[in-house]
Amino acid sequence: MRDPTPSSNRTTQPATQARTATDRGALVMAAEACPGGLGEGPRSRVMSGAACPSVMAGAACPSVMAGAGRPSTASPRASSNGVDAQPSPATTQQPTLQLTRPPRRKPSPSIFRRVLSFRGAIIAQLLVLLAALIGVVPYLWMLSSSLRTMDNMFALPIQWIPHPLNWRSYVIAWHAQDFTRYFINSGVVAVAITFGNLLLCSLAGYSLAKFRYFGRGVLFLLILSTMMLPLEVTMVPLFLIIKRLDWANSYQGLIVPFLVDGFGVFLMRQYMLGIPKDLIDSARIDGASELQIFWQIVLPLCKPALVALGVFTFREAWDMYIWPLIIVSKDSLRTLPLAISLFMSSYGTAWDQLMAIAVLGTLPMILLFFFLQRAFIQGIAVTGLKE
Repeated sequence: MRDPTPSSNRTTQPATQARTATDRGALVMAAEACPGGLGEGPRSRVMSGAACPSVMAGAACPSVMAGAGRPSTASPRASSNGVDAQPSPATTQQPTLQLTRPPRRKPSPSIFRRVLSFRGAIIAQLLVLLAALIGVVPYLWMLSSSLRTMDNMFALPIQWIPHPLNWRSYVIAWHAQDFTRYFINSGVVAVAITFGNLLLCSLAGYSLAKFRYFGRGVLFLLILSTMMLPLEVTMVPLFLIIKRLDWANSYQGLIVPFLVDGFGVFLMRQYMLGIPKDLIDSARIDGASELQIFWQIVLPLCKPALVALGVFTFREAWDMYIWPLIIVSKDSLRTLPLAISLFMSSYGTAWDQLMAIAVLGTLPMILLFFFLQRAFIQGIAVTGLKE
């Protein structure tokens, strides 16, 4: 009976089987020649896929490359009728496994380095605690002295917690002078000077940061140069101007000379340099005036810098002593620092009452910094990063 299989298929199958046997024999020879094989015999490694690591990584085996010049023992590919059969893709394409190296571990720091870093952290913390202690001790001594009596005021060793506590010194000191009026005077002067600096310094800083005009750099240098002049240098000419304007013994004589300060202009200018110019230009395109841009866009973005400037200015105005001493001669216009000096006289000093009023005079600044410390620190830190 005649075989239904075509003659071309009958001639191709023996050739394909011969090529498959040849390729398998070549893999066995490569595995036997490779010195990197581990485990069982080479034939089992080839059949299980655990061939040479170089071959698995996609590279040629060094041993096989060294023996590439030897003649092959594989039988030549033959086909019937003298026609070479084309290899099928399934027999020519061999799968390759990609092996990735594990990430290299960073060398752990030595014990010596860890000890040094730990000691450095401890030393830094101790230095910070020492600096804080040096700054806090005078206030603790002031509070402790306000609760002592005159008999044990300077007793040694120092009694940080007096026994018994003398609270009567606060009542006596408050009624010894009109301290209600003195607190109000200091508050009015400090608040007015603070708001004046916030407004005028912000306007000046906005002009120097966001506008370009002739002489801007020279004007900024002149403003910075005023920071190098202490009040003692400008005291006499400033007093002559106030006397000519007849502002002695008045609130305007205490307030107007300090409504603007070079440090405030510098602080606000440096902060406003970080505000994007595109934001201001877009507001101008929308039809906003310069005052609208300043009030509605620039000032809300400058809140941290405004808080920092306000804290600095309020502290300076609240503790001001020399200028009110020159300008004011009326008792009704005295500020708190002038009133504290009334406890010191040639007949003696009531140290317990003086310390009690000093503690009360320190409370506004402590409360102000306590409630505004976050914005204050942020304003100082961000302003220091501006160019």
